[in-house]
Amino acid sequence: MSEEAADYITPNERLGSAERIQIYNQQYWWRLLSTLQENFPTLTRLFGYTDFNRSLATPFLLAHPSHHFSLARLGDKLSDWIDECYTAPDKALVLSS
Repeated sequence: MSEEAADYITPNERLGSAERIQIYNQQYWWRLLSTLQENFPTLTRLFGYTDFNRSLATPFLLAHPSHHFSLARLGDKLSDWIDECYTAPDKALVLSS
């Protein structure tokens, strides 16, 4: 990735190309997590931000990366994913939320 990043991202005096693209990557993930938190406030409140991200949002996003320009559709398949993949004992509560 470092070599490819250099083809597209200009380094500056503090950060190399790869470091700069990692910042964009991190910001993108934070935006995706934030969008899911906003779209599923009850689940976010039930789990808390950290556990929501760790237990639901990140595994869901890894299984269903965004392919649509609108982030409003990001969680369209979350309930299906919970039904199929989430295995914790509180699954019924999570699905009903």
